[in-house]
Amino acid sequence: MPETHLPRTDEVRAAYREGEEAVVKLLMGLVAMYQVQEVRIRELEARLNKDSHNSSKPPTSDGLKKGRKHGLRHKSGKKSGGQRDMKATG
Repeated sequence: MPETHLPRTDEVRAAYREGEEAVVKLLMGLVAMYQVQEVRIRELEARLNKDSHNSSKPPTSDGLKKGRKHGLRHKSGKKSGGQRDMKATG
């Protein structure tokens, strides 16, 4: 990827002194740099959002993601233990 060059303050002032065409040229260069960066960011975000569920990547490439905060099982509200009035055999 080519290195981007943001104009320094003295370069902006020099373009201003040169006239409208120089300012437009400077601004259009900045717009072009912005568009390139915007495309690159979209591509990187798309790559970052892919996992084994929405691409052909294997599940092992998903990495270590945090699982569920709580388990799927919930308390029923009943007391634990066996049935009442049952005699143990033994």
